[in-house]
Amino acid sequence: MKKFLFLTLLMSIFCTGSAFAQQIVCEAPGITVNFEKITMQGNTATIQFTIVNDTGKDLHPIMLGKYGLEKTEAFDNKGNYYDMSSISIKIANATLSGSIYSSVSFSLPNGIVQKGVITIEEVDPNATSFTKINISLYGFNISVKPYGEGPIAFKNVPIPKN
Repeated sequence: MKKFLFLTLLMSIFCTGSAFAQQIVCEAPGITVNFEKITMQGNTATIQFTIVNDTGKDLHPIMLGKYGLEKTEAFDNKGNYYDMSSISIKIANATLSGSIYSSVSFSLPNGIVQKGVITIEEVDPNATSFTKINISLYGFNISVKPYGEGPIAFKNVPIPKN
């Protein structure tokens, strides 16, 4: 009986811990986004990822500070909100930074792995994770007509301590 209770307790701890696992949501078919790593330098977080276009055709999406209701933004587990004044995103040869009115296009050739970097400044030193980091994209999700809106969302990204 003791073994059974111990195993049950271990399983509940394991299941609870895995509920907070880092994940990436990208609903665009044929696009794969992989989390690589996150580092902290002072109060600046740097998230590295890769993106691959396997749609069968070259894409030329646009990263946007804001498009409709969709924004490039981040939230941490302490309730802090980070907007374009503290976020910079680089995918391939394009960098988005500055304001919600910023936009930049980039090439996403079919079958080619591209590097991406998200930099978030002034991160709360008490925060232990980003609950959501959203990248707003246009001309990206070929299944959404007519504009191809399609954000990439990183969820539950742990923040390492310096």
